[in-house]
Amino acid sequence: MLDDPNRLKELVDGGATFMDVLSYLASVVSPLRPIDFLRIFPEDLGISFVNAREILEYFDPAMRPIADERLINERGREILTLRSR
Repeated sequence: MLDDPNRLKELVDGGATFMDVLSYLASVVSPLRPIDFLRIFPEDLGISFVNAREILEYFDPAMRPIADERLINERGREILTLRSR
């Protein structure tokens, strides 16, 4: 889906917070919609659709956080570590 999925992988492997990853995605996919997110995570990171869908519970349809960012980053980091290398 992304033109350069390696940049996304570098961010994740480098320990970027989930919100940093989301900010990067929003800068390359505009507007970033939940459906885009649900395609990118499995296709470009190898994270299951189920895990990607789970983190979306913390965002509204415009991908704005509706939960505390610390919680999002904590849970998001757990999901990001599940990615297949």
